[in-house]
Amino acid sequence: MKASTGSDHPHMVLQDLTSGHVNPSVMDIKIGSRTWGLKASEAYFAKCLKKDRESTSIPLGFRISGLQVYVDDESGFYKPDRNYIRKTGPNDVRLLLRSFGLALKGAWSNAEVKLIDFAHVTDGNGVIDHNFLGGLCSLIKFISDILAETKDYGSNDQVEL
Repeated sequence: MKASTGSDHPHMVLQDLTSGHVNPSVMDIKIGSRTWGLKASEAYFAKCLKKDRESTSIPLGFRISGLQVYVDDESGFYKPDRNYIRKTGPNDVRLLLRSFGLALKGAWSNAEVKLIDFAHVTDGNGVIDHNFLGGLCSLIKFISDILAETKDYGSNDQVEL
């Protein structure tokens, strides 16, 4: 790309994932039970391990880092406090995921899933990343279970936020 000076300059162009959507609901999920890189410092390793132990990262293989859900024109967005998000257990995660889907009026089919933020990706030299894959499979199972429950109870089973 051309820089403002007119010279060629390498740029990374990011996509605005919410463009084209009116009042989008967004959820940030960190996948993996181990959330530090192999070359992490001792201090960073300790910080990440503490977060992983105090969240659902280790028991579920993923954790919700943040979310905002559009409720309606009158209420606007529901955005839980970060401290609440950090303290969520497996049952809370189920409720948040379920609420996230139902706040889109039960229309999970309209949901888009995007894998983003590859800042710490390293070459696995042909070795499968079981940490990421296990967390992704766990997330898929959680959502599949929620979809099955929603079918069993009907789409009018609203969850209070």
